[in-house]
Amino acid sequence: MIKKFVSKALFMLLASSFALVFSGCNTVTKYDRSDIVKLVKEQTNSDNYKVSRKYTAVKGDDGYTDRYWTVTEKKTGFVFHYVDDYSYGGEWSGKTNDLLCDYSSAVLDFVKDEWPEFSIAHIDIEKESYGVCSARLTADFKNKDDINKCYDDVIVMKNFLSGLSYENVDIPIDFNYDFPLRKNISHEIREGDFDSMTSEDITIDDIMKQYVITVLDYRIDDEAIDSFTEEEIKKALKGYYYLAGVYRSGKDNPVEYYDDIVAAQNGEIRYGTLFEIMKREGLNPEGSAWHYSFTGIDNSKYEISYEFNDYEFNYSDDEIYYGYYYLKDGEKVPMRNYAIDHFEVSEIEKMTGLQLKDNIFAERTPNDRAEKSSASESDSNSESHSYLESEYESELESEPEWISSVTEGKPFG
Repeated sequence: MIKKFVSKALFMLLASSFALVFSGCNTVTKYDRSDIVKLVKEQTNSDNYKVSRKYTAVKGDDGYTDRYWTVTEKKTGFVFHYVDDYSYGGEWSGKTNDLLCDYSSAVLDFVKDEWPEFSIAHIDIEKESYGVCSARLTADFKNKDDINKCYDDVIVMKNFLSGLSYENVDIPIDFNYDFPLRKNISHEIREGDFDSMTSEDITIDDIMKQYVITVLDYRIDDEAIDSFTEEEIKKALKGYYYLAGVYRSGKDNPVEYYDDIVAAQNGEIRYGTLFEIMKREGLNPEGSAWHYSFTGIDNSKYEISYEFNDYEFNYSDDEIYYGYYYLKDGEKVPMRNYAIDHFEVSEIEKMTGLQLKDNIFAERTPNDRAEKSSASESDSNSESHSYLESEYESELESEPEWISSVTEGKPFG
């Protein structure tokens, strides 16, 4: 396997800037020069290229030997590569291979003297052994103004690519939300990032959506929250499953959802969101969303802070992570996992007495589950929405790609 595929940019290169041409699908597929010649024609729509007569065999750090073909444009000397990349395909299949191509990245590297000027973004190119490279359009953004600049730069990039003499150039877009919690612990938070391809149709709302949700989720940036319009929040939350609500009259009565408070993007309630909910429900916590304290219904003194991030989690002798805890009467209470900064609604009820909801699915009873099982046998499609709160049912889209499960008992990220 190519050495640096483990980095984020080079992982994206597998499916994009270093295009995945064919996958061995957990088996070994044999490729020869004639296969590469055909693919070059399809990729470039030109006969002005020559493929190296022989491939170069390179043994990687994983012990597998990869094969590199070099492709050269006859008139200009422009070079790109096809790589027959071998790796471990799993317990049942053993060795497998993928055919990769760095054409788009190589084009960007070849014309680097012609790159346009950007407002906030830049073209990042990483080069591997034997000239193989990966390119991406990347930027770090902090607020709405930065996002507007990012979008402008996407348009600049698209116009630049459309003016090239090379066809089918398509690289990743990698915009990263830079906020205080991104690297507060060893688990890097990426929920607010925007990833796409230059060939995709992209709107400003596409970039804004996950940013708005993430700001509302962590709720530590009051300035950003105040900058959002009602329409921006409504657009971002359309189809979002994890809205936060409160049972003000007990769970026998309907839950009341907040218009602008959301649960964590895998359910549960984050530190900052709990602080905001407690304020709105009259519990008067002391401090800020970053660091606050309150007296619980059990008369215990609770103190919650993102600064409490150095608790030692020992998963094994060689797996030690430092992460979150809170204080109860001055004693450290570790979260379930080093990277968890959110509480289950049942935990919150025990601490505060608040009865909250962290999603828009209806509560399920044993009878509900029996009906669900029966429904799934007759119509799996109609069953999938049968337990949603009806007032939100029409807003739902397919399950958002950012939904992830919380790993219990072992580190993640």
